[in-house]
Amino acid sequence: MEALWMKFCYIDGEKISSQSLKELTMIDCIFFRQFRISAPSLVRLEITDCVGKAPVLEIMPSLVKAFIRFRDSRDICGKEEFGGSCTNASCDNCGANGVDSGDCVLLKGISMAKSLELVAEPGAYMYSVN
Repeated sequence: MEALWMKFCYIDGEKISSQSLKELTMIDCIFFRQFRISAPSLVRLEITDCVGKAPVLEIMPSLVKAFIRFRDSRDICGKEEFGGSCTNASCDNCGANGVDSGDCVLLKGISMAKSLELVAEPGAYMYSVN
């Protein structure tokens, strides 16, 4: 499979993994828990108006274009929302968001994209620096 298009999906799995997938589109999906997307051949990625935990994107060296826009994200730190700062690595929203990698939710996987648009509400948590 080279293209996968998902709309209005309820996603409760642990991982999407494909060596051949080149295009992935997810629109208005609900992520019940955090999961990984592993698609090293991905050229185009769109995650639009999804809710819940942001997926962990593994490195995508072939990525040319990515558009990611979350709404009602559960990856928001309450302290930062009110002008404070949270550095507690064990906090679900400030640490690794319950993922073993401890260093990234979105940015590591899409860092090589030639065209990138990332939209989220203020205070959304996308990465941590260890």
